[in-house]
Amino acid sequence: MNKFFFIRLLIYYSFKVRLCVLLLCMLGPGQHLFVYCIFIQLADVHNLLFMACSLLELYIYIYSSFSEFPLEFDQRLQNQKMIILQEITHLRTHTAGDVILDPDTAHPHLIVSRDGKQVSYGNTQLEGVNGKRFNDYLGVLGKDGFSSGCFYYEVQTKGQTEWDLGVARASVYRMGLTVVSPMIGYWTVSLRDGECWARKSPHVSLPLNVNPQRVGVFVDYEKGLVSFYDVEGMSLMYSYTNQSFDEKLYPFVSLGYLRNENSTPLIICDDYF
Repeated sequence: MNKFFFIRLLIYYSFKVRLCVLLLCMLGPGQHLFVYCIFIQLADVHNLLFMACSLLELYIYIYSSFSEFPLEFDQRLQNQKMIILQEITHLRTHTAGDVILDPDTAHPHLIVSRDGKQVSYGNTQLEGVNGKRFNDYLGVLGKDGFSSGCFYYEVQTKGQTEWDLGVARASVYRMGLTVVSPMIGYWTVSLRDGECWARKSPHVSLPLNVNPQRVGVFVDYEKGLVSFYDVEGMSLMYSYTNQSFDEKLYPFVSLGYLRNENSTPLIICDDYF
């Protein structure tokens, strides 16, 4: 739909219908039903269906192209983004760790780059290493864990359509069907079928406008806090609060369950500035 949609409507319809269209543009959402009723009364019977469809199209167009947030709300939104940006900058500066993925824990169909900074789905079959590998879930852990203080890392998810990111206990069960939830020892967010979820029980849908291209993971061990940030969108995605940690936590990255035909890698970021 282009910007000349209104002009075409005004030329085509009668003066009274044009008046209804203008009223619809000027009045708030609460008045749209009233204007629609007037529109129905004024429309010719043989044009009713066509006009109703056009009015619906107009309604969608108004909200997608011309609606504006009240200035006060928009200012609050910008302020909130600035607060999140300051938080992310602080985390990058003071708590960011150098995450390297441990190929000995990677699922046999995962390919971990030599520098341990990327993981992608492949068709290689690697031998198991003392039962450390995930054998159903397409997961891999970081080499180094932590059991105190704060920790932060970021993952580039751009182009990948299925992933799980977060942290996991050192003792998580890795063989067979893996239930990814805090009860089992995983604190993650996931992307499945175009939707983001916090993997608690039950799962929590995350109402994001767009899928994040870069995700930040922050842990405060003593406070029992795990937070996830949409770095480019400058928003807090989700926080697990009041958690109880009693052993080492490791960065956890996954490309989903059993299979992932998307060859785009997940990339551990270190280009913070």
